[in-house]
Amino acid sequence: MKKESHKNLSYRNPQIEMLRGIAIFIIVIYHIFNRYQQIYYNTSIWWMDDWGALGVMIFLMISAYFLLDPNGVQINLKQALKQFMHKLLRLWPCYSICITIVFLVTRIIVLPGRSVNSETFIANIF
Repeated sequence: MKKESHKNLSYRNPQIEMLRGIAIFIIVIYHIFNRYQQIYYNTSIWWMDDWGALGVMIFLMISAYFLLDPNGVQINLKQALKQFMHKLLRLWPCYSICITIVFLVTRIIVLPGRSVNSETFIANIF
């Protein structure tokens, strides 16, 4: 009888992924409409004040659910490190592109106290 290897831990439930996408959308909307006003105009949209925290809480709970295997499959340290490196290498290009876009946009649209120099940008890439 062939020994079963651990189940594929990269399985994703589309409904839960949609909830995670909605949480990200809530966070983005909060930052665009409310946080920007708080920082630069000292005003706030009172009914949006808790949206950022709510979106982050939902996103982190769902991400933690996927981080821990819901099927109860245990892996050893070598497999955990391999999965961590795989995830890091998969996310790093997207992170680099996003941080580059933000760096370039803050060079064009000067946001006082939010722009960084080139050395800090390079340090954040790596």
